[in-house]
Order: sequence, then structure tokens, then C-alpha cells
Amino acid sequence: MKFRSTVFLVLLLAIIISYFFLFDQKQLRHQQWQRVASRQVLPYGPAEVDSVVFTNPQGDVIHWRRQGEGWLITFPTVTAGSSPTIDAFLTQILPGKKTTPIPDVDVKSLADFGLQDPFAGLIIYNGTRGRVDTLYIGDKTPVGDNCYIRLGSSREVLVSREMTRNMMNKSLYHMRDKNFLRIDTRLIKELRISRPRLEVSLGWDGVEWITTGNGFLADKLLIEKYLTALVDAIVYRFSEQYTDQAGDYGLGRPRRELTIITVTDKILISFGRVDNNFVYVTRTGIDHVMSIKAEFQEIFNWTIKDIEQRSISLFRPGEVSQIDYQSADTTLHLTLLDKTWKSGDPRDPELSTYQVNDLLRLLRGLKYNRLISRPDTYPDRRFENYDLRLTLKKESGELLDAITFKRTADGGVVASSLELRTAGEVTADMLSEIFHIFSLIGSSG
Repeated sequence: MKFRSTVFLVLLLAIIISYFFLFDQKQLRHQQWQRVASRQVLPYGPAEVDSVVFTNPQGDVIHWRRQGEGWLITFPTVTAGSSPTIDAFLTQILPGKKTTPIPDVDVKSLADFGLQDPFAGLIIYNGTRGRVDTLYIGDKTPVGDNCYIRLGSSREVLVSREMTRNMMNKSLYHMRDKNFLRIDTRLIKELRISRPRLEVSLGWDGVEWITTGNGFLADKLLIEKYLTALVDAIVYRFSEQYTDQAGDYGLGRPRRELTIITVTDKILISFGRVDNNFVYVTRTGIDHVMSIKAEFQEIFNWTIKDIEQRSISLFRPGEVSQIDYQSADTTLHLTLLDKTWKSGDPRDPELSTYQVNDLLRLLRGLKYNRLISRPDTYPDRRFENYDLRLTLKKESGELLDAITFKRTADGGVVASSLELRTAGEVTADMLSEIFHIFSLIGSSG
């Protein structure tokens, strides 16, 4: 019986000690929280902010509010806000850090601290807590990297980090989204280029860019390189002029316009004059004149010859390991083995590797002088009675391209590409040059 009483007393003592330990720990955590909170300018962070009225040192007023995952600027213009910039700004401001307030007896005039006519100010709306807080930023402190601040109508002067003051040196340009376009290039279905004496319309068929009207294949690499750069373009300046005053920036006549049509939208971009390596532009959805890099106006220097895919083939010479040569009276099969070209049986003597590589470079550099209508069927029935066909394959046998040449009745030469599904006129002596190269290939390398 005495043993049981002892065990009971030990357990009771352990419970009491544990209770007081946990209570003390809770009190300690509460005291620590109070110390941290007492050093905060405001008792909440950026996540609770719904909207802000911001006044910078120049007196410019900017309003922004939360919209979905980002921010929307609502004054002095309505435009998307730069989420990274605004989030970073609020993270530096909230909850903020302060030191011991200036004693009331030392605050004879708010003007002494730059708070009568503040350096800058913020009105912060917190819907979660149902409160509105006004923060005024004054002068820098004489000593240390700090500044004076004041909350609302209170005459209490607080001391905060100088970073708080530095962060107020922002303008509308800093706070707004500076991306010129926010579209996915994969959603672009049509492109229209309009300038004096040139109107070009390009359509995306799901695989290639096609010149609408004649149906010619367009230079996919040229177009996609431009569009990729354009959607990543940054606005370097937003002019104070609205688009109805755009004539001052060379945006009247003659017009240079680029129309981008996506699955859901149509964006018209007008280009004006160039100023210090930047070009003035306007675009659908933004009511101000803007400046982007002048290189984006190069699209208006494109000619029809630039836009059309004039390269006969786009194979890479280094990928070619097999060549089938078929003319009216000759059939050859060339194979690349151990970096040397052989004809047919591997036991045959080496061919002139230099001449084969020369042929591949010639074929890769060939361009049409003029395109002719794209074939209705593949292979192109117009080339059934050809003079020469060169079939290029990888080591695995995968087809790279089949390039066909045919003499025309008037003495010209036309060519076609199976891979690109294009056809056009080439230089008349090109066929003779290829025949000549093949006559040299048989010489020992």
C-alpha cells in the first residue's frame, strides 16, 4: 500500500512539473511573439494586402489592387501590374521594422522629421482584418541607416530602416507590367504585315507557315525567331501621350502595321519613328505610346523573297550517311562508312569524300529563283519524268529529303523537295554542275 502511494505521488509530481513547464514555455513563446510584434511597423504581411494607394517623392499617385494571382493598376491608368516588383516592394515594407519611438517631448514639430510634408506615403487596405493603415515616410536619420516614419494621424514618430524610404523611389514605370506582349507563340494563327507597297498575310497550318493567297511555304525559322523575340520584348518607356496623339511619334502615315491573330485575340501593333535605337509603337489594349527596341521594326524590311522559303532543302549535311543518285541512265548508292564514302559494296574503292561533301554543301545552299505552286500530291506528279533525283538518308535509313530536278521545254530547270513539299525554278546550269560533281566523285579520294 505504501508503494502504491509513492508511485501515485511521483506521477502527480511529474504531471505538475510538466504542466508548469508547458505553461512557462507558452508564456515564453508569447513573450517572444510580443517582442517581435512590438518591433513591427504593422501587424501583418503582404499576403493580407488587398489594395494600395502609393505616393512617391515626386507626388505621383498610383493605385493598385489584387487581381487573381497578380496585381492590377487602376490609377493613373488601367493596366497590369508587375507582380514581381509589387510583391518585392510589399515584402520590404510589411510588416516592417521599427525601433523605440521618439519620445513625445522631443517631437515639437513633425516638420523636424520630414513628416509634416512627407517624403512619400502609403495607404494600405487589409480586408482580412477590416482595417486601413496609412504610412508616412519622412527624412533619413542623422546617424545610422534609418528613417523617420509615422502611422496615420498619430503624432508618434517612429524610426525604421532606410530601406523603407528607398523603396518609395518608384514610379508607374516600375510598378506596371513591362512585357510588351503576353501571348503564347503557339497560339498565333495568322500574321499580317502592312507597309507602303507591301501587304503580306501568313497563316499557320499546324506544321508550317504558309503565305495566304498563293499557298507558298514561308520561312518558318525567320518568322518564329522574330515572334519569339517580340513576345519577350520589354517596354523601355511609356509616353505620357495617348494614342490619339500618336502622330507626334511618327505613327500616322505612312502606316507600318503588324497584326497578330491568335486563337482568341487580334492585336494590332503600329510602328512609328526611331529615336536612339528605340522605336515608338502602339498596340491594342494599351492606350499610351511606348518605346521598344528598334530591331523589331526590321520585319518591315522583309521582302517577298525573304519571307518565302526559297531554300530547296533544310537537311544537315552532317546527318547524311546515304545518297541515292538516280538519273535517266545511272543509278548509284553511296554509303558513308568510317568517315569515307563508298559506292554499293563496301569492298569497292573509296570515293572522293571531298567531292561528296562538296555536293552536299551545294544542295544545302540551293535556293529557288522563283517558287511555283505547291503540289497537290506527294511525290509531285509534275516531276514523274525527272532528269535527276537525289535521295538523302540518315545512317538508320530514315529519309532526310528527296530532291528532284527536271528540265523544262524552254530550257530551264525546276526542282522540288519532298520533305518541304515545295517546288520552283532554279538556275539553268545547276543540273549540269551536279552532273559534273558526280563525274568527279568516282575518282579516288
